[in-house]
Amino acid sequence: MRIFTKVVSMILIASISLGMVACSDSGSKKKDKKDREKKEKTKVEEWSIDDFEDFLDDYTDGDYFDRDYDNCYGLLSDSGDVVINYRWYDDEDDAEDYFDVAYSGFEEDFDDDLFDGKHDMKRSGSQGYVVLAGEGEDDGSWIYEDQYFYGGVYYADHMVVTIITTRDKDKAREHVDEVLKELNFPRP
Repeated sequence: MRIFTKVVSMILIASISLGMVACSDSGSKKKDKKDREKKEKTKVEEWSIDDFEDFLDDYTDGDYFDRDYDNCYGLLSDSGDVVINYRWYDDEDDAEDYFDVAYSGFEEDFDDDLFDGKHDMKRSGSQGYVVLAGEGEDDGSWIYEDQYFYGGVYYADHMVVTIITTRDKDKAREHVDEVLKELNFPRP
């Protein structure tokens, strides 16, 4: 009888141990999947000039203009609620430099508590973003005094896009969210 009890006990211990291992792996896999999904949601994909023009044609009914700068091509739309500024740089290094200046400026303002609101920043390889929702508290910073901001700056390879509203109204924020959702960019 003792041998039988020991065998049954060992089987129970083994099955409980296997069950715990299976559960921990399952939880780990679920966590990994959530992490991958979150990473995909925060990744900024590059939009070509033609694709972005098609997007603006649909979104603004063609109410935007283009401009050649010294080192990039730009598209600008100001619908009243949402300002969209798209820049395509021939040289990826120029796009990176442009984004890095903005990123550093916002980072300094956030570190110096010159912004009252929520924000998120990410910079990895040749892509990144700064998203914000709130009000600036200092004149002369990247976030102007008593100016409300909702939206962000997005960078991927050759492209830098700013999508923002300065109107503290639900309708304006909804328009920004619609644009960001359509472009698959992170939202504030």
